[in-house]
Amino acid sequence: MPSGLPLLLLDVDGVLNPFGADQCPSGYEEFDFFPDEEPVRLCRAHAAWLRELGDRFEIAWATGWGAEAKRLLAPVLQLPQLPVIGFPPIPFEPREKVPAVASYVGSRPAVWIDDALTPEARAWAEGRKAPTLLVDVDPAEGLTQAVVLRALVWGGGLACRRPELVTQHLSESGHTWGTRQRQTSATSNKWHEPPTGRDQHAEHRDAGQATAAQSSASTSESGPLP
Repeated sequence: MPSGLPLLLLDVDGVLNPFGADQCPSGYEEFDFFPDEEPVRLCRAHAAWLRELGDRFEIAWATGWGAEAKRLLAPVLQLPQLPVIGFPPIPFEPREKVPAVASYVGSRPAVWIDDALTPEARAWAEGRKAPTLLVDVDPAEGLTQAVVLRALVWGGGLACRRPELVTQHLSESGHTWGTRQRQTSATSNKWHEPPTGRDQHAEHRDAGQATAAQSSASTSESGPLP
């Protein structure tokens, strides 16, 4: 297995952006990123949680937002310029994420947090030799503390079994983002995020809701821990 922290693939709509919520959830702010479209709702308290995840994982954007996630969301959530997985031009079907995700992840352990994990995604995860965790998110609720803790506990178990991978990676990369910049917040006990009313993501949202309705489990794991 190559050296490096495990990957965490992070979706936006339905995860950081609970578009399924009827109204702006408590703790969120609305941002007019896109003229003539619904405002984007973000929760600044999520910054601390994302820094925690950044200690344990290498985070990559896995979203139809593409580079817009880096440009618009990173400043609000105090994120570094994270890599972006290249997906087909929007709109695209959620299952079309899988080839790009598979190519990006390669043979590394990975967590994928998304509101529209398809049967194709589950088949890919189950067929991998590397440890893999898929975490479903309710698009009406968005990112929650339970989701974050699920990922952290899974990553912690992985690190305990193969600590040399993390140690070597930290030494080579000078990974300091989460460790040196963490700021605890009394308001960071909940994770939510904004609903984007962008018409260009309507198909993705509909597909996400349909997938969530069909799913009987909130998470799935595959691949033996080393």
